[in-house]
Amino acid sequence: MKASIVPFGSGDIPFGKALTDGEEWHRTPADWARLVRIEPRGVFKATVDGADAGVAAVTSYGMLAWLHSVIVSAKYRGQGVGKMLVDACIDYCDGLGVRTLKLDAVPTAKGFYEKLEFKPEFESLRLSRMGAKGSALVQRMRPEDLPRVEAFDQTMTKLDRTRVIRELHKDNPEWSFMARDAHGVRGYLLGRPSDIRVDLGPCVCVSGTEQWFVKLVRSAMSTAPEKTFRICVASTNHKALIALKGMDFRESQPSTRMYMGERFQETDASFAMISPEKG
Repeated sequence: MKASIVPFGSGDIPFGKALTDGEEWHRTPADWARLVRIEPRGVFKATVDGADAGVAAVTSYGMLAWLHSVIVSAKYRGQGVGKMLVDACIDYCDGLGVRTLKLDAVPTAKGFYEKLEFKPEFESLRLSRMGAKGSALVQRMRPEDLPRVEAFDQTMTKLDRTRVIRELHKDNPEWSFMARDAHGVRGYLLGRPSDIRVDLGPCVCVSGTEQWFVKLVRSAMSTAPEKTFRICVASTNHKALIALKGMDFRESQPSTRMYMGERFQETDASFAMISPEKG
């Protein structure tokens, strides 16, 4: 067996989509294209004897980066391909000077990452419910709002996520919401529709409050009451969980947030994200 790691480009999107479809991630071609645009040198493909075998990717935010989209085709599993892909991502992060690498591991993959010396941090919870009729409680985010939203996000999270915020807004402006008052931006929420649901996140609000979070989520749900909405929340963000359960969101099987390198404490201002690569 001759395995190699090569760059993943726009021409590989059908292969990537086939892998995520097999995992029922409901990732669209636009999602894949956006990931390549955001971090073109951080997306990798494995080949075995010339055949496409797997993918893995990184989204970096300066000192912190996220490992994501690690999938190996069924016929090549158990042959070290997954480790080769993760090693390529780690080497890429080392070249960027990344000090903390994080990921969300599904239960069946947790042991794999522990063998690679990733440490568990907390549960990453998935919650969902149907939309609901109602009035929008916040305004939609406009292109001219982006600089204020990006500055707010950086103040709240201590990370520069400008690339991700801009790309998500560009692709889905109708699912971009912003809360503000006389003091300025108080929170924002970005969403992405797929074939079966709308994924909500990232959502960042003034730390320690839930009123803006509730308004943002309810505004999103009122946009398409006939659709299912899914959101990801850290088990450590108790205000976000209380607010979601108060809105009748229900939990599904959690993942585990894991990290390698220095510990980076995530702020309670980060109320939600649907997956690491999407903020």
